[in-house]
Amino acid sequence: MVNARALRARGSSGPHGFESHSRRLSSLSCALPVSQVLKPTKQHNNMNIHQQKKVASALGVGDTSMYKYSTRLKRYRYNIGLLPNGEVALHFLDHLGALGLSVGRISKYGSHLPPLLRVLPSDLAAVTKTDMEGVVSAINCGNFTEWTKHDKKLTLRKLVQYAKLGSCARDTPWPPEVSWIRLNVKEKNFRVTPEGLLTEEDFSALVKATTNKRVGRWCMFCLRLLCGLGSF
Repeated sequence: MVNARALRARGSSGPHGFESHSRRLSSLSCALPVSQVLKPTKQHNNMNIHQQKKVASALGVGDTSMYKYSTRLKRYRYNIGLLPNGEVALHFLDHLGALGLSVGRISKYGSHLPPLLRVLPSDLAAVTKTDMEGVVSAINCGNFTEWTKHDKKLTLRKLVQYAKLGSCARDTPWPPEVSWIRLNVKEKNFRVTPEGLLTEEDFSALVKATTNKRVGRWCMFCLRLLCGLGSF
């Protein structure tokens, strides 16, 4: 039988007279100053701050705009730097910023640059009208909206203008290789006007023309719910 008096004499030691590992760690931490136990080192703080800034920059945490234009522009610039003529294209974006264009507008130009750089010749300063005709033809035949085609051709014109003349200012003439490119938009304005909206009578006629009664009732329910006319 274990002698209870002997165990009490050993105090907090284990059954063999040795202190447990957790007890020794606790005593060691109590022996150190509180500032050394609780306060991390300055180098550790700096590393955490650097890592936090790096992660925040990658996630766009510091970008407070709705569309995260600054974050998008950083991603576009990284992709552009990996492509042929990437250095010229990056200088082109910097030039647009020097002209006073907003970050959103520069980001829009940057979004169109990677596809263009993949099909353009290796030397932008030596491109010919024949080269431009091939690129413009590919844009016009692409499955893009009219406004997207407009933006791509405008980016192409300004990029070649900067590569050949070193400027995109308004008083800079267009090079003959791209001066022929037209930016007309053939697409009509599809903005909804009050006159173009369906009336309740028109919608009821459409519902009556449906062959499925369940679909008709559901459409009428959604119409009345959205218009605030009550429910069934």
